[in-house]
Amino acid sequence: MKKTRSILGLGLAAAMMLTGAAGMADGVTYNDQGVTPVVKEGDVTLTFAVTQNNDIVDYNEGNYMTDHLSELLGGKVVVDVWPSADAETKLTLMVTSGNKLPDILTFGATTWSTRNTYADAGALLNLDEYFERGSGYSDAFYKRCEDAGFDADNVLNQIRSIDGSLYAFPQSDQKLPNIYCNRAYMNQDFLDALGLEAPKTIDELTEVLKAFRDGDPNGNGIADEIPLPGTKDWNGNGNALVWLQNMFVYFSASDYRYDRLDNTDGKLDYVFDRDEYREFLKYVNMLVSEKLLDMASFTQDTSTMRKALQADVQTVGMMCGSANGFGKNLGSWQPIEQPKGPTGLQQVTYWPQNIGSVWVITADCENPEAAVRLGMLGYIGDELGLIARFGEPDVDWRYAEEGEESVFKEIGLKPHIKCINVTWGTVANKSWQNNIIPYLSDEETHIEVFDGNELYGERLHGRSVSMNMKYGPDKSAVLAGVIHYTEEEQDDWDEMRTALKTYVQEATNLFCVGQLDPNSDADWQNYLDELNNLQYKEILAVDNEAYARTYGGDN
Repeated sequence: MKKTRSILGLGLAAAMMLTGAAGMADGVTYNDQGVTPVVKEGDVTLTFAVTQNNDIVDYNEGNYMTDHLSELLGGKVVVDVWPSADAETKLTLMVTSGNKLPDILTFGATTWSTRNTYADAGALLNLDEYFERGSGYSDAFYKRCEDAGFDADNVLNQIRSIDGSLYAFPQSDQKLPNIYCNRAYMNQDFLDALGLEAPKTIDELTEVLKAFRDGDPNGNGIADEIPLPGTKDWNGNGNALVWLQNMFVYFSASDYRYDRLDNTDGKLDYVFDRDEYREFLKYVNMLVSEKLLDMASFTQDTSTMRKALQADVQTVGMMCGSANGFGKNLGSWQPIEQPKGPTGLQQVTYWPQNIGSVWVITADCENPEAAVRLGMLGYIGDELGLIARFGEPDVDWRYAEEGEESVFKEIGLKPHIKCINVTWGTVANKSWQNNIIPYLSDEETHIEVFDGNELYGERLHGRSVSMNMKYGPDKSAVLAGVIHYTEEEQDDWDEMRTALKTYVQEATNLFCVGQLDPNSDADWQNYLDELNNLQYKEILAVDNEAYARTYGGDN
């Protein structure tokens, strides 16, 4: 059943905002496409709505990103800072009341579902004509897609609204550092103390963890070792189950719902009802019962786990996640290759490069021509995207020089940039620290220069990625992460999807800790019966329809 959205009824007055929005403002002329400044003659001011980031000193005064955009525009860029906690509510109220909106939105309407709602209310500028091939406006976009290996039509399809129109600029962030994201590290000091090698099979993994438990590898005479800790967040850093599952059945990086795509029919499928998944649960249940996997893994967050990693007396033998959590004990850790599972399966998760939406131009924008032209500059090379993320060129970052090596040198990737000053996540006034600039990153766009320090966290991560690349699945067989639903599909099925996801995660934890027995046929059948009660196959069918529509496939 379709739910009535009040915004549609209250925003009828705004529906007329589009009239004349695409016209050129009086007295303003423009340079050729791609030539800066955008404005040749005339006064143009563009107002951007952004949500507050406390790491930004001032978005308007002395901010390098703001000043740079103003220079590119040949006018003035003004940033309207909204409190992040109620930004969405404020935007909705402005649309429903017909109040004048900022020229460009960088939040709220950039998500697919909310953008549909605001577009229906007439609050957004339709961008179809600007992204047509041969329009003149989009030449840089199509050239960037070609250079970076993107299918331009697929890129645009991922952000089209329900009516098939475009109301935002597409953007992709670079994913190489995360594509083989379920990585593992072992305490080399522990292995050396016990005379052990890194495990190559699941049986060897079990024996190494038992040795960590029983062999006093930290030498303090106390049985305080934690063979393998984890965290409770299913998609978060440090979740051991994510890494362990890949020895039994593929773990997708898509919100813990699906297996990979089947190359023969291009359909989504579940893994959590399969016999292989049950075998995974049996193994984890054994690890918990033998005190090889820490029981706290099901309740603690990443910050709590990292306290153990960074303690003066090392107690942790193995961890899954990021090398950035090792702190002062960084030198004790080494990445390991994914071991073979019980059937010989040896694989790691690939994280696809998804397309997001940025730079939504409102129907109230008095100079949409200027806004569109400025946005298209983001697709000319990668400099604007790098400035948005890292700050001032040659001060905060520079392009890599000939002969410099990258943190991913083992797999032949060349470095693209060298970070001079770390501005991301620190208090600064160089960028907006939001990925809100239209750009398309290829695999090397953010690959950093290797500084020669083998103990550097990113270097350890790079080595982990390098040694596990060969265990990644065929990229063509991996589920793309974005699925666009119609309003009916959202309203009728979202609650059921949430209930299904919650149940699977909760049941998985119960099987792992022994409150349900994965070795019991009765407990397993009860689990399958509840999946049926939650209509998981019906949900899957709806999702397959939405997936096929999103990516232009067949149902």
